[in-house]
Amino acid sequence: METVETKIKKCLPDGGVYCLYSDGHEEWLDSAGHYHREGGPAIKYSIGDESWYFHGERHRLDGPAQDWQASSLLLAWWYHGEIIDVKSQEEFECYLALKAFW
Repeated sequence: METVETKIKKCLPDGGVYCLYSDGHEEWLDSAGHYHREGGPAIKYSIGDESWYFHGERHRLDGPAQDWQASSLLLAWWYHGEIIDVKSQEEFECYLALKAFW
C-alpha cells in the first residue's frame, strides 16, 4: 500500500490550515483542528468526492454536504451535523423553511 504524504501544509489567515497530499487529496481545518471551510468543501478527495463541514460538523445550505461523484445515490444533505432525510435540494429547502417554525 502506497503511503500518502502531506505535500503542502499552509497556515491560513484565520488560524486554520490547508493541506494538500501527494495523491491530490485536499483538506481545510479551522484553528481547533476541525474540518472547516466556508464557500467550499472542507475535504476534496483525489477521485472527485467532496465533504462539506462547518467547524467540525457536516453542514451545507446550498447543496448536499456529502457528494460522492461516483453515484448520485450517495448524495446526503446535512444541517449542523444532522443528516436530513431528503432526496433533493428542493426537499432540503422545504425542510429548512418548515424548521424555521419549530
